[in-house]
Amino acid sequence: MIGPMVDTVRVLRKVEDQAADPDRYTGQRPRTWVADEATHRGRLIYPSSREETTERDAQVEGHFLVLPPRVPVDGRCRVLVNDDPQPWELDGNPLPQRGRSPILRHLRVKLKRVEG
Repeated sequence: MIGPMVDTVRVLRKVEDQAADPDRYTGQRPRTWVADEATHRGRLIYPSSREETTERDAQVEGHFLVLPPRVPVDGRCRVLVNDDPQPWELDGNPLPQRGRSPILRHLRVKLKRVEG
């Protein structure tokens, strides 16, 4: 659970609204991170191939997201930090953290504010 300050319905609607404009979003349905710095938890919301919405947990460390293994992330991800309507974006490539094996490694993704 992220926390009461995050409006999940609004976030899901935002994902659907973005998907309705394929020219603006390169024809790909975008994935959206919802991060709550107070609880240090986040969720990755992205549509699956069956047109459903899937959520994955992540940890938030300052302006980094620590992603569980095998989570697909790329430049199309958008991040909502706390309940801030201004999105953040991934800054560069995910950084692999040290782990016992490559399969168990988590990814640490730096965030930066999207300038309007």
